[in-house]
Amino acid sequence: DNCVNQYTIERTWAAEDDCGNITFHTQNIFVINCGPDVRLTILPNSDVCENENVSLFADLTGGYTTPYYRWQHSANSIINWIDLPAGNSPEYIYNLNNISLSQAGFYRVVVSNSIENTYNPACSVVSDPVEITVLQHSPVTELNEIICEGESYTVGTSTYTMSGNYTDI
Repeated sequence: DNCVNQYTIERTWAAEDDCGNITFHTQNIFVINCGPDVRLTILPNSDVCENENVSLFADLTGGYTTPYYRWQHSANSIINWIDLPAGNSPEYIYNLNNISLSQAGFYRVVVSNSIENTYNPACSVVSDPVEITVLQHSPVTELNEIICEGESYTVGTSTYTMSGNYTDI
């Protein structure tokens, strides 16, 4: 098995009674400490407009000499994880180009020392999930209005009293 830092500790106790009889008891402890910590970062940030490019970066704190990353997405809170297309790779970056509304949700990465071990919970680590919110583009409304002297025109929460070009965001 390629699991990093997997070993066994054996402890033995001996007990002797008043008659000189000795009994031994052995305890085997299997230690499976496969992993470093892994933390995700989202660039540019976790709230993005649709059609923007987003990158997920996995920061691994050592432990694996040849880390392998399995990227996952969950649209509905943090259950039902689905492996992402082309998400099994030795790359610590996963790019979401031209992100769509359907790609909003939670992301995480499973990391191990080999591709096989990304499916072995005893020999892999899982990042905490991060959430990406994809903001829908608002339609642009162009109004051409004439404002006469002494009159005003209200759009949303803005009131205009002079002619000009205005942009409300």
